[in-house]
This record gives sequence, C-alpha cells and structure tokens, in this order.
Amino acid sequence: MIEYSHTPSIPEVATKQTIKQPVQETIATKKSHSILDSLVFLIKYLTTTAAIFAVLMLTTNYQAYYQIAKSYVYADQIAASEQGLINSVQAAS
Repeated sequence: MIEYSHTPSIPEVATKQTIKQPVQETIATKKSHSILDSLVFLIKYLTTTAAIFAVLMLTTNYQAYYQIAKSYVYADQIAASEQGLINSVQAAS
C-alpha cells in the first residue's frame, strides 16, 4: 500500500494564518464592546437612579424647599417682622 503525504503549499498555510487573525481580532473587539456596553449601562443606570431620586425628593419635600427659597426672596419682610417681634417683646417687659 502506498501512502501519500500531503505537504501544504504556501497559499494554504497563508490562508490558515489569515483565518486565525480575524478570529483573534473579533475576540478583542468583543471584549472592548463588552466593556463599553457595561460602561454605557452603568452610566444610564446611575443617571436614571439619580433622576428618580431627585424627583422623589423634590415632590415629597417641596414645602421645605419652598420655605428656604421664600426666606431668600422675602428676606427684607422677614427682617421687618423679626424686628417687630423683638420690639413687642421689649415693650411687654
């Protein structure tokens, strides 16, 4: 029986090497896409969480924020009423 051994030609070897190269590139590309996708998800998650938290804090505690804003806007009226209270206490004693 005669055995034939097949020695690959140069184009066959080059083809096999070029097939391996894109596979390695796609693995690296998938890893970078995976990291990028994870980062995008994390940013979206944190943004959504912060927005929900802000809306809930503002809606449930709006009266306190309104009073703080009002004290800055009507500072002169508050000072006048404070002085009036001080005068009435001094007059009573």
